[in-house]
Amino acid sequence: MAYHGEPPAALGSIPDDLIPEILLRLPAPAVLRSRAVCKLWRSLIDDDRFLGAHRRHRPPMPLFYLHRDDSTAPPELNPPNLRVRLEAIELRPRATQTLIRFAVAQEHRHILSSPRRRHGWAAPAVLADQIEEPSAFDVHGSCDGVLLVSHGWTLFAYNPAARRWARLPDNGSTIVGFYAHRPTGTFRVLLSHGCCREEHWVLTICRGMTQRRIPGTDEFLSDQNRLRPACESPPALVSGCLHWLPQSFQSNRDLLTFDTVSETFRWMRPPPAVEADGHAQALLELDGMLAMTLTRGGDLAQLWVMGDYEEQAWFCKLQVSLPVDHIGRFGGAVHLGGVAIVSQEGDVLIQCEHGLLQCDSVGRVQKHHQLEHHRAVAVPHMFKENIVPHDCLDRQQPREGWEGRQSPPFFRDMRDGCYYPTP
Repeated sequence: MAYHGEPPAALGSIPDDLIPEILLRLPAPAVLRSRAVCKLWRSLIDDDRFLGAHRRHRPPMPLFYLHRDDSTAPPELNPPNLRVRLEAIELRPRATQTLIRFAVAQEHRHILSSPRRRHGWAAPAVLADQIEEPSAFDVHGSCDGVLLVSHGWTLFAYNPAARRWARLPDNGSTIVGFYAHRPTGTFRVLLSHGCCREEHWVLTICRGMTQRRIPGTDEFLSDQNRLRPACESPPALVSGCLHWLPQSFQSNRDLLTFDTVSETFRWMRPPPAVEADGHAQALLELDGMLAMTLTRGGDLAQLWVMGDYEEQAWFCKLQVSLPVDHIGRFGGAVHLGGVAIVSQEGDVLIQCEHGLLQCDSVGRVQKHHQLEHHRAVAVPHMFKENIVPHDCLDRQQPREGWEGRQSPPFFRDMRDGCYYPTP
């Protein structure tokens, strides 16, 4: 119920200076619903200072897919449509929230048999040839609360918190990066063109949707030296630069870096453990710093952080003993690429055959992320809620759900016949 004047008596007893502190700690959907309480709350929430403060308070959340496993699902859970569900993990309460959920036609399914298609943080999942998924959906990037996703051949920039989106032009290119360009305040997509991998282009997400070629990239990349797609191995955005894990074509273990302002590539030194016996698992931005997860010996994970970006000085912030016995009971771990330390407090995600394990900084298992008759598969992106409006995302959620192919299916009403339990 909306209150168009003064707040009701129960809410009026809350001191005015506490209301912003309470709202800052609420997730985005609850904040947006709170705009209907009264004029005072609406004006507070719509204030630019509050929107910015709320964004800073929201923690980054790891993502994962839920894929139905038809080998274990009963016949009644096999409707004509295949459900897509993208979840975000709130690390402290160990809870999840659904960001995207919709249905696609059964004919869009395919078996993950291509060596190009990978899941997890740095390597393919175990038994990938047995996992079915909708071939028409991928997450290519996450930046400032906006997800870059594809459905079929169509690309969308989508803010799940604000429920606003924009459709991007189709170009058939490989997406290798997604970032916010700070000097102009726009979102941009770094593209590698199909048959000319040495050519890289930048797509600016705006009302005009401009695209232009970046000169001089063939010194670092060529038709034989290709960056992996961002849906498989996304770069980390730190200090205005994109950073990639060591690529398979490299003769060394250096990190390829792309300056988003000067639009030039260069190399950076990796942590010293990478050049020794460490296996690079994940590269993330954590609290504004570049952070890499390494595994050593199969039972130890380390978080290396670049404390001084200009000097490229790395230090080992923490190490976590992995719960090897528990991983074995949970179906066995994915090949070496299934481990990521996703916070500076030492929260660890481990991709296993039968789901996703969440552990603390001493290796204790905190939660199994799984759903009956499904496989939980890590998505190598972090998401942070943001209700600050973006001018480039000018289309709102339709009131009547998904109609036609021009609109994204993210808002399709799944209540009728939906077999997913509400978290």
